Amino acid sequence: MAQSDKFNYDEAIKKLESFAEEIENISDIDLLAERIKEAASLVSRCKAKITEIEKDINDILPTNE
Repeated sequence: MAQSDKFNYDEAIKKLESFAEEIENISDIDLLAERIKEAASLVSRCKAKITEIEKDINDILPTNE
């Protein structure tokens, strides 16, 4: 099964929100770097999911040609 098939957009958004709150209070630079890397990966996957859904919607909807 492809990685994107297992990806849950809503869970990713919740995790990003959690990271945003956590990052404000992190004093450990290594943990901060880890959270930022994880957040960047989640943002990338969320963007890919949105692009995939947008393509699916465009394939379904009739074009005005």
